[in-house]
Amino acid sequence: MSASVTSRPGLALVALPDLLPVAVAAFSVPTVVLLLLGQFHPWLVIPAGLICAGVMVWRLGVQDQTVARSAVTWSVLALGLALASLAGNAYLSAQDIIVIRDPSMYAVTAQWLAEHSSLPIPSASGIFAGANGLSDVPLGFQPHVGGQAVDPQGNHLTQALTALVGAVAGQSALLKANAALGAVALLAFFGLARRFADGGWALVVTLALAVSLPMLHFSRAVFTEPLTLAMVVGGLSMLWRAQRSRRPLEAAAAGLTLGASALARIDGSVSLLFLVVLVALGLALAPKAQRLAELRWSVALLGGAAVPSVLGYVDLKRLAPGYARDLSVQLGLIEKAVTGLAVLSVVLVVLAWRTSLLERVLNLRWLPRVAAGTVVAYAVLLATRPLWIERHANLPAFYPSLAALQKALRESVDPSRSYDENTVTWLSWYFGWPALVMATVGLSVLAFRCVRDRDLTLLPLLLLVASVGTLYFSKASIFPDQIWAIRRFLPVVVPMLLIAAAYALALMWARRGVVRLVAGLLGVAVVALPLVTSLPLAGVRERVPQLAQVRSVCNLLPANAAVLMADEVAASQYAITLRSYCNVPTIGLVGPTAATLALARQQAASRGRTTWVLATKADQLPLGAGSPTAGTRTVVTKWQELLEGPPSEPHRFTTTLYLGEVSPDGTVQLSVLPAVGPPPPA
Repeated sequence: MSASVTSRPGLALVALPDLLPVAVAAFSVPTVVLLLLGQFHPWLVIPAGLICAGVMVWRLGVQDQTVARSAVTWSVLALGLALASLAGNAYLSAQDIIVIRDPSMYAVTAQWLAEHSSLPIPSASGIFAGANGLSDVPLGFQPHVGGQAVDPQGNHLTQALTALVGAVAGQSALLKANAALGAVALLAFFGLARRFADGGWALVVTLALAVSLPMLHFSRAVFTEPLTLAMVVGGLSMLWRAQRSRRPLEAAAAGLTLGASALARIDGSVSLLFLVVLVALGLALAPKAQRLAELRWSVALLGGAAVPSVLGYVDLKRLAPGYARDLSVQLGLIEKAVTGLAVLSVVLVVLAWRTSLLERVLNLRWLPRVAAGTVVAYAVLLATRPLWIERHANLPAFYPSLAALQKALRESVDPSRSYDENTVTWLSWYFGWPALVMATVGLSVLAFRCVRDRDLTLLPLLLLVASVGTLYFSKASIFPDQIWAIRRFLPVVVPMLLIAAAYALALMWARRGVVRLVAGLLGVAVVALPLVTSLPLAGVRERVPQLAQVRSVCNLLPANAAVLMADEVAASQYAITLRSYCNVPTIGLVGPTAATLALARQQAASRGRTTWVLATKADQLPLGAGSPTAGTRTVVTKWQELLEGPPSEPHRFTTTLYLGEVSPDGTVQLSVLPAVGPPPPA
């Protein structure tokens, strides 16, 4: 019999993977509430969040009064792995702050919140009122109702948490904050994985996730996926604990943590639909004497999930109304799905309590085998799709960019391609076929045992794979370049598959002889294949030195500057960045003439502002006599973008900026920006 541990430090270490995600979720609720109230002050948010997190952790406490010494050992190793991930990804963090895609949009929003107490982000339209041709259309932002400001897209929890780091530790630390969220996600993932496999195999798949290219990439910039992953797996782990203890408090904590995913991403609500099914089955199968207790437990679970879910919905409606309007169809589908499932659940419970129909169905002897066989058949169907189908989608917004990428990669140009038939293949590129095969085996056995034993602790994982997995395997609905497209699968599908793989490997390892040897070899492959895929890019920092480039602009701008963005690239990609990092008002005035600039300068001067211009092309500017014509070129590194495989080498591109002050006659006298980063190639 293995030695046991009863010391408080040992028990706390074992409980940490379960309690840390709950603490983050509890911290997040007052964070978003204060943001919605326009009172996002770090001195107010941080104490409020810490109090909520502390009270929740104190009330939950540790689960066991004694644990095996091996459990402490594995927990210490998992914590060490999470801390190593934090250190490595923070050191190699990206500087994605020029607005092109989501992480840069989130980063500049976070930087704004690090120094301001509310959203939206104001523009300079009021400063230049009366000037013609003004426009404020940065990528990923939409005009605020009433104008003179823009709304950042999406939910805002990730940006808010990141902003708190920036407010306390500065701009550089802000860009490293997601590494901490990635570390929390890894530790939470280990906490859930050990529910299905012993600590050793749980650590194996945690290591596989940690070294995988998706986890590295999405932990190094301000992406929402690591936080969502942490909330999903952390909530599931607490849900497992609540299902065993039947404590309403633990059920509420599980619901709160799962619901916090809806504070980070709009599709977080999709992941919560399984709770309705779980509650319905729990009530339907509860013995008559336990129905009232089961109802209390269910109300606690759904109530805990409802709080952050409603907050996430309000966040979208109030702080990103244009984005919510654009996604009104998807939001409507989620609302209909919740309503439909609720109605069906009531019908199921009534039938189960008044008839024996559900009992007779579950007693069918062949039902467990059908469940297991369905998993295998569906997995084979998905994996073989590239052999017999080519998927297309009506996404005209993607067409120009996709056609350009296909042409650059010298592939057949067909901008209607969605590449959705390759979704399983995408996962194989990053995690290897051995992991996917073992995941299929594990899911099949879990489905068999869940139905045969009526074990509802196994059901959440299966329901998430069946719902979210089916949704994104069939239609990823994302621009299909790699590594970008795999973000659809990181928060839910990837962790569920790796845990199922760990479960299958643990079953094999429990046997003797050749089976154990095969399990060991497969375990090595589950870690080695992601590692080999990651090695070429693991040490490559992305978007460096964009922070130094932006700071060089900020250093030349006086405190009373207002900046006109003189071409489309400057207006769409740099306007918000300068507002957030330089703390100056900006707005687009594409293709300005000396006359329009002179008028704009007069308007700004009447409001105590000096007028400056930023451009990426000198020919867009009416230059004054004697003005230098050479811009500052900066070489930026990023991972390559591919369609038929994972990225394996860095790509370098050059950006050129021109910054100058507007003279009274409307001409521009350019300033000389200092060079940053390595010299551009000859």
